[in-house]
Amino acid sequence: MKYQLSKKHSLSSGQTLAEIVVAIGIVILLIGGLIVGTTSAVRASDQGRMRSLAVKYNQESMELTRQLRDNDWDAFQARSGLWCLDKPGTWTSGGSVCPVNIDNTFTRGASFTWNAGALRMEVATTVSWQDGAVAHQSQLFTYFTQWQ
Repeated sequence: MKYQLSKKHSLSSGQTLAEIVVAIGIVILLIGGLIVGTTSAVRASDQGRMRSLAVKYNQESMELTRQLRDNDWDAFQARSGLWCLDKPGTWTSGGSVCPVNIDNTFTRGASFTWNAGALRMEVATTVSWQDGAVAHQSQLFTYFTQWQ
């Protein structure tokens, strides 16, 4: 009898150990899933925040461009090519590329093209940023005419 009890006791201990290993495995999978889900949510939130800031800076670019037009049409009409716009609203000629000029993150610029046939200035504003190895950008395009 004693031999059977030991054998039964030994089988029961082995089964409990297997249950514990399976339970630990399930807990590890659940925790891993929660970590991946939380990381993805934080990354998506950061990307949304960056996109929202880029759109804000881009809309601000258009407003500053509109001010240029309203202040002096002749000077505005003479503008051409790429112009960089930093956070305080200072315009500088950009050459071919604007440097990172807002919060060490965003690059903001506006491209001016005079269309003599239509008597209008075509303006494309762009705010771009890097997220790791991925480049993102927000772009707006409009026409300005001499309305006054």
